[in-house]
Amino acid sequence: MKNDTTAKSLCHALEQVIDWFGPPETLVSDNGPPFNSYEMNQFYDKYGINHITTVPYHPASNGLAERFVRSFKEGMLKEQQMGQTNKFLALRNVLRSYRWTPHTTTGSCPANMLLQHKIRTELDIMKPHESIKPSQQPKYAVGQLVWTLKHQLNKRPQWQQAIITKNISSMIFEIQLADGQRYKRHQNQLRPPYSSNTQSSDIGSLPDDLLNSKSQSKTTEFSRLSSPRYRPRRNRKPPDRYTP
Repeated sequence: MKNDTTAKSLCHALEQVIDWFGPPETLVSDNGPPFNSYEMNQFYDKYGINHITTVPYHPASNGLAERFVRSFKEGMLKEQQMGQTNKFLALRNVLRSYRWTPHTTTGSCPANMLLQHKIRTELDIMKPHESIKPSQQPKYAVGQLVWTLKHQLNKRPQWQQAIITKNISSMIFEIQLADGQRYKRHQNQLRPPYSSNTQSSDIGSLPDDLLNSKSQSKTTEFSRLSSPRYRPRRNRKPPDRYTP
C-alpha cells in the first residue's frame, strides 16, 4: 500500500474510477497541492470537471468526505485490534463492510444506491431466498423426455431421444441419452417430444427405475416418439462450367 499523493498518482486513480462510472460533473476536494496542480487542472479540462475546493480551516464544508475518513480510520483500527496484519485484507474488509451496511440517513447501503439493485451479501448466503419468479421457472422438468442434438466430430448433428436428469439452472439441464451418456444442454438445444398421438404437455415424469437404469425399457420408451422433422434438403447440382 503506497503513500503516494502526487498529482500523477491522483490522475491514475481517478482514471480508474472514470473507466467504471464515467467522468463526474463536479469534484469537491480540500486545498491540498495535488488537487490544485497544473497536471490536475489539465485533467479537469480534459473531462470537463468543475473543481470546487472547500473553505480553508473549515472541514465541515466537506462533511461527507470527512465523515467517511473518520469511519475508515475507525474500521482500520478495529481490524488492527482484531489481529489483521495484512493491510490489503484489512482495507477490503473495511470497504466491504461500509458498502454493504445500510446508511442511517438513506436507509440503504451505498452499494445498492450506486448499482440501483439489491446486491447479494453474506446474510443472503446464510438465509437464501428460495422464491423463483415465474419468468425463471424451468422449461423442462426432471424426468421429462426431450429431443437433443448430439454433436459429433466431422459429422452432421443428429437428433436423439434423451431424458432430463437434473435442473442445473432455470435454462441449463443435465440430460441422459438412451446409451447412458450424460451431457449438459441449454434449453435452446432441447425440443419437447411430439408424436402422432401424444403432446408434450401430456407426458409426465418417468419412474425412478427408468431414470437410474440403462435397461431396454428406456430404449422402448424412447422409441415411442417420432423423430423431429427436418427441413427438406436442397438438391444440389454440380456447376455447368464453361469449357472452350
